[in-house]
Amino acid sequence: IVLISIGPIIVFATMVLTCCIVRRKRKQRQEREEKEAFLRVEGESYDRYRHSMFAIVRTAVDDGAKGVLILGMKSAIHEKPARWKLLQEDLYKAHLKKKAPFVDFGERLIDFSNIQFQQVTKEALSETLAHETAGRTFAIVAMCLEADTGYVEHDVRHHNKIKKDTQGTAKRILPFFHKAKQQRSKLAGLQVEMPKNTGVRAHTWFSFYRDTVLDIIMTCIDEGATGLTIFGIQPHIGGENTYLEWPALEEDVTHAYNHRLYPFDSTAVPDPTFKRVKPEDLRTRIKAETRRGAFVIIASCSDHHAPYAKQIIREFNASSGQCGKAMRAWATANDMYQTKGEQAAEQDHGHGHHSNQPSNQGPTATVPEEESFVVKEQPDGRSKCVEDRIALGEDGEVDKDTWNVLHDANEEDSDPDAFRI
Repeated sequence: IVLISIGPIIVFATMVLTCCIVRRKRKQRQEREEKEAFLRVEGESYDRYRHSMFAIVRTAVDDGAKGVLILGMKSAIHEKPARWKLLQEDLYKAHLKKKAPFVDFGERLIDFSNIQFQQVTKEALSETLAHETAGRTFAIVAMCLEADTGYVEHDVRHHNKIKKDTQGTAKRILPFFHKAKQQRSKLAGLQVEMPKNTGVRAHTWFSFYRDTVLDIIMTCIDEGATGLTIFGIQPHIGGENTYLEWPALEEDVTHAYNHRLYPFDSTAVPDPTFKRVKPEDLRTRIKAETRRGAFVIIASCSDHHAPYAKQIIREFNASSGQCGKAMRAWATANDMYQTKGEQAAEQDHGHGHHSNQPSNQGPTATVPEEESFVVKEQPDGRSKCVEDRIALGEDGEVDKDTWNVLHDANEEDSDPDAFRI
């Protein structure tokens, strides 16, 4: 009698569970198809966007950020949800792989638990920046529609102008809109116009590197730079590509400035100045060039000198006071060159340029054992990392299957093409 009475309940529960599993798998398949479709159309632009995004996160860490809040405009996420999810997954994968912006030359810069994600409306952006940057949390607007770039620019710059010392800075990154694509393709055209530098421009990594420098220049403009000096640290003997990248970068940025291309297209800014510096003179030169609110970008540096330059930047920013800031935009073999196109870039970039070979800087610090941090959606709409939970799927959370893919891709014997990064 008992079996007869509970039989329908078991059947009903089984049907409900089966329906849930089918719906979940259907949703996972739909999300995979959305990502594949997105990458087929915007794969290359997304790779560049991600590379610059990671570099901007690193500028926040160099400026003393206690945490980083990554904001996505709801309208943009609704239009391209795959970009928002890929960005979160890729940041988590960079954490697992001990790559920039989380680990830099053996040093843990920031943990994934200090990265938060939040969706915001255009109308609420200004208030969100004011409230959420307390305690030196830096905010980065990572996604917005082309039509909303003016609003984002205004709110980011207004926040940076009026913020208190206890608040973090606001930053932004522009996805590759059609206008930006056209402008950057003109820069690529310099390969034909200036054949003497075709060699270094032919490397895959160079265009990633140049676009990142342009995005860091925009970051300086957004933070109110009254002047802009771009440094290249004199490389040691053997840094062939570090020698070659400098004149090519100077020509490309100058070309962008003279023709009012991105990031100089809509803003009156001082003429960027390029200077080579010796490593031992870096500290004093940064102090000299950041008076009265001017900014310095170190855009060229070999891996041999990078740990020293990074330390100088962070020490200066911690005590700069009324001076401007120092930022870094150099490329490194530890950057996220892990897609099929970027793997070739890593091979190009890792030999004779920013080599992974040990330098004379002494032993590298040991990185602590990885912690299992994942993302959980909070009641206020924010995603926050907590231990031993599965994350990043629906509405910013990842399901267990996706996490397993991320985890498996981090194993030494995993297929390098099993995941995007």
